[in-house]
Amino acid sequence: TAVPYTSLFRSRYIAARLGPLPGWSMGYGFDLEEWATESEVQSWADYIDDRMGWDHLLWGRRRNNSSMDAISNDLRPDGNPADEYYQMAVNELNNSQGRPVIFERRFGYLRDGDWTAEETRKAMWQFTIAGGAAGWFGFRPEGSVTAPGPYPNPDELRTHNAFWEDRLLIDMERRNELTPDNLAWALATPDLDNIVIYAQNTDRITLDLSSIIEPLMAVAVDARGAYLEIPVGLFDASTTFWDAPYSSDWALALSTLFSADFDGDGDVDAADLAQWEGDFGLNGLSDADGDGDSDGADFLAWQRQLGKIGRAHV
Repeated sequence: TAVPYTSLFRSRYIAARLGPLPGWSMGYGFDLEEWATESEVQSWADYIDDRMGWDHLLWGRRRNNSSMDAISNDLRPDGNPADEYYQMAVNELNNSQGRPVIFERRFGYLRDGDWTAEETRKAMWQFTIAGGAAGWFGFRPEGSVTAPGPYPNPDELRTHNAFWEDRLLIDMERRNELTPDNLAWALATPDLDNIVIYAQNTDRITLDLSSIIEPLMAVAVDARGAYLEIPVGLFDASTTFWDAPYSSDWALALSTLFSADFDGDGDVDAADLAQWEGDFGLNGLSDADGDGDSDGADFLAWQRQLGKIGRAHV
């Protein structure tokens, strides 16, 4: 069955106008399971994909056929048990065949009597630490029957966004063996150069860092408050716990201090090579090995660390 031409044309027109702009996706329709067949949705996705010109995600609520760029579900978690958001996200991601996952139930503030500000915050953190699942969050104007806003503590939701900016890396994997605590989870890059740990309702996070090669610089953020990074210091393979200043929901960001990050911008790239070339033989500003000068050994360190990203500190 073909999708009506007017719907296809309208979608194509919107996609063409928005195409060059980054960061958007397009859905077939929110309640499409009520009025669109699987073949109609697939026909729509194939049509738009063939004509869009730029790559953007296409999805449809509760659809996961091969033409969809993202997997959509209508699951309705309520936070009981306490790790439900995490477990649901992991299950969906494991069955997504490498495609992004979006929870399409509208998790509006106070909707269904479940989505308090606290549950919203927990869901956002658990969806992310599971590997990155999307969801619909928000509120409607004050006085509305469903999802009346605004959130009472918006700073804690902004903290989630600020913390994960540049920290949710594409090659991160779930590595919960790094923190065996209850209601604590970890993501890490394969080389363990970047680790994020999130733990709920605790004043101590147990750690197993025995597999890390180099010491990691750590910062902590209280997920229940306004965004503030607390410097923690260096963690090495022998570090077995971190004591928080008080009980809360805590996020730890651990990242290698790269000695070849000569310009101090948090990564090792061509700009650091340019810095080294200017410093070579003249001074110790590109000194990766700590011997007080900028020489060939420092260039070799740059080669080994090229492409590394570290973001313990902002």
